[in-house]
Amino acid sequence: MLKKLVVKNYALIKETEVIFDPGLNIITGETGAGKSILMDALGLALGERADFTDNSIQGEKSVIEAEFDISALDMKDWFLQNDFDYSTDLVLRRELLQTGKSRIFINDTPAQISQVKDLASLLVDIHSQQDTIFIRKPWFALDVIDTFAGLTADVEAFSADFRQYKKMIKELQELDRQINEAKAQYDYHLFLLEELKQLQLEDEEFWDSLEQEINKIDHAEEILLGFQKILQLDTHEEYSISHQLTMIRQTLANLSKFNTEYSQLADRFESVYLELKDILEEIERLSAEVEIDPEKAAILKEKHTELNRLLLKHQKNDWKELLQVQKHLEQNLIYSEELEEKKADLEKRFKELGEALQRKAGELHQIRINHARDFEKQMQEILHKLNFTEPVFKLNIQKTNELFDKGYTQTDFLFSANKGLSPSSLAKVASGGEKSRLMLAIKYMLSGKKTLPVLILDEIDTGISGDTAAKVASFVENMAKKMQVIVITHLPQMASKGQTHFMVSKQTIGDKTISSVKKLNQEERILCIAGMISGDTLSEAAIENAKVLLINK
Repeated sequence: MLKKLVVKNYALIKETEVIFDPGLNIITGETGAGKSILMDALGLALGERADFTDNSIQGEKSVIEAEFDISALDMKDWFLQNDFDYSTDLVLRRELLQTGKSRIFINDTPAQISQVKDLASLLVDIHSQQDTIFIRKPWFALDVIDTFAGLTADVEAFSADFRQYKKMIKELQELDRQINEAKAQYDYHLFLLEELKQLQLEDEEFWDSLEQEINKIDHAEEILLGFQKILQLDTHEEYSISHQLTMIRQTLANLSKFNTEYSQLADRFESVYLELKDILEEIERLSAEVEIDPEKAAILKEKHTELNRLLLKHQKNDWKELLQVQKHLEQNLIYSEELEEKKADLEKRFKELGEALQRKAGELHQIRINHARDFEKQMQEILHKLNFTEPVFKLNIQKTNELFDKGYTQTDFLFSANKGLSPSSLAKVASGGEKSRLMLAIKYMLSGKKTLPVLILDEIDTGISGDTAAKVASFVENMAKKMQVIVITHLPQMASKGQTHFMVSKQTIGDKTISSVKKLNQEERILCIAGMISGDTLSEAAIENAKVLLINK
């Protein structure tokens, strides 16, 4: 239940504290006194959007606190899931700063507006006269029957699946676009890839040495002649390079025993001797490998020409960059094939989800039909209690041609307040006062299906009077036996039914108008209700009538 509402520096309210009781709480006051300000302030504490353009914020900041007793509610899981400390005393606080900034708290812990709204939806149902416009909305009747039939969670799950279904449609469209784009490039990319593959760019050793190989073949005769010239210097037995080196080596070896410097010199020459011998052997080997092969030269030059052509075509600098182009093209072709596989998988899941949605929509439709007659019967009984003498209330259920986020059920309330008239769409035939009572009946019906601890009725009794007003007041009084009900009213019949009665008034202090809230005692209630009956001038008859209303409550 709502235990307390504290409002500071908001609109006409300087500071007020309203302590509510269980059962039926009544709020009355002249038009413009500030009753709606209280409800606006409560709405802000419950996460409603703040308007910083209407000069409602007074002083440095406005502060609104709503304190609830949630001990009778099973809400520990919500606090655990949203990472807030649980307490049976819940305080929602909203702070509005002159700078246009807003802060909101759950039990002194900063929170997000969405979190507070979600929490508030489990605590309070605020209904004003303007909410009767919902009766005209096509979704309203469907939401009502779903709540009555206990389908809310099922419909939410269905809506989530339907959103996924619609998302899949967009994904398939995007895949088709990508596939068509890939197909348009596929043949060209394949041609480019085959062209690059013919070069066998993966052979790193070949491409790194290609230019050197071409140089060797082009100058093979010159290279061979040079090697042979060197080797000829080593062929004469007495005067060959090897023979001369051997003689020097032997001489230094003989001298090394006479002096350490000679020995070191001999060691140094030994290294030179071995290196020169290795070089001569290497020259002999390389000389044997030199080929004079015009056919091979032509092949290598052709490869080199093709490489240069493709480097120019792809605007690359070397064969390694071309290899990256090849790998990219390979990935593009693989991607094209993967797109087709992805589409096939998505189409399969899309079909399965569509079939599941059709089945579930059929189940929801049938459950709605099964509960419709019971809903109509209960509404008829409630409407009689609200002083409809010959009401006819029907729930028209039709099947739509297309699936939507709640299935394929289309609903409408059909209503007639007078005997002999066929029921028509409620939005077209009901008067303002009748719509208010119909909404009250629907709220009563749904209160048994939802576990909302607080129902706030903001002038829902507008447009009714006399015996109808008395019956509506008695009806609300009975509702308050099951939950806390807070009613803002102009009807004396309704005001007399409350266990607790608050009076909102305003007064001018200096150059400012201030609204205040006062809890009335019994004598003050009599005078307040008498004023509601007779207007500005209190009459003895009005006072007596007020006493009778309070006695008979």
